[in-house]
Amino acid sequence: MRLFSAATFRLAFALVALAFAFVSSGCKKEGLDISLLYGGSRGVRTWALADITPGPFGNGPERCNADDFLIFARNATGQFDNGPLICQEGEIKTLDFNWTADPGAQRITLIYAVDGRREIWSITKLETSRLEISRTGLPSDVRVYNAR
Repeated sequence: MRLFSAATFRLAFALVALAFAFVSSGCKKEGLDISLLYGGSRGVRTWALADITPGPFGNGPERCNADDFLIFARNATGQFDNGPLICQEGEIKTLDFNWTADPGAQRITLIYAVDGRREIWSITKLETSRLEISRTGLPSDVRVYNAR
């Protein structure tokens, strides 16, 4: 005695497979809209430092950091600018960098032109007017930037 016909079994299998595909696609982690970093069609966006929450080894922002800003361009270049207030004598005012993004992992890598040094930053928030980042792999401070 057969409980199910072959056609019924195929239909049930197709429905289970379809349900599995629907559920698993809903669980995907969405990537970031990296175009927000460089202002989309404008091609360049400047981010002014708004706040630093110190990590376990930091003592918080110094007054001289208050005018720092980052510039990201669509062509994967950018610049860190210390602003007019310099923290230490002889400090470099601007650092040019290239950047790459991994939206799925929610991080960006900055490669500094002066020495090839790489910094990987986790992006905790990326919105039209707000960027929050922290260094990956280090007990790090969280930096909050507002779009200019």
